[in-house]
Amino acid sequence: GVLGSSISMNKLISKQLLINAGIPTARYVLIHEYDNENEICDNVEKKLSFPVIIKPVSLGSSVGVFKVENRSQFINHLKESFEYDNEILAEEFVNGRELECAILGNAPPRASLPGEIIVNSESYDFYSFDAKYVDPEAAKLIIPAELTDLQIKEIQKLSLKSYVSLQCEDYARVDLFMTDKGEVFVNEVNTIPGFTNSSMFPMLWKNAGVEYPDLITQLINLAIERHQKKQRISTKFESKLDG
Repeated sequence: GVLGSSISMNKLISKQLLINAGIPTARYVLIHEYDNENEICDNVEKKLSFPVIIKPVSLGSSVGVFKVENRSQFINHLKESFEYDNEILAEEFVNGRELECAILGNAPPRASLPGEIIVNSESYDFYSFDAKYVDPEAAKLIIPAELTDLQIKEIQKLSLKSYVSLQCEDYARVDLFMTDKGEVFVNEVNTIPGFTNSSMFPMLWKNAGVEYPDLITQLINLAIERHQKKQRISTKFESKLDG
């Protein structure tokens, strides 16, 4: 839906809603274009400490996203990030496994087993734009991820809660991190995930026994059902008081 996609695309609003719902997510500092650079650096260093990830508030595909190790890198890359948005998030760098969980359906939605993205650490600091779309050797997908039953349940629970909290409908992919200590953080929710035969979302459902054509059929049926439900809602109101 429009609302769920708008909320999820805005990383500031979605993060605030996730925090309000009690869902763990990386700590952050909001940066405006007019903020003083030195004050920004002091604030980020005090609240987060380096390294940090900086990213445009309303953009996807890791465009304008950088991992920065110190103040000078921070200032240089901040200027690049501001080419893509008027607001930037600085987030603590969560050193952990990159996991993804596919959600499908409404009232109630259901979650797939999580998958894992393993990035070639010799070439990339994180799952960047080039790692996603340019370099075919940059990352490999592990489906399903090697996790304990307890970890799987926790990831599915947080993914479903995030999906509902951000007003998502029909389908989405929830991206998460898991640290060496087993702590799980929700990174973001993608309401229009990749849908090629090698994309994580359809591959996770294929692993669950839902083949690509059936997945497409289910999505169409979900949209039709949602449309029909909305038709029953009245847009007219008349007072029952006489006169």
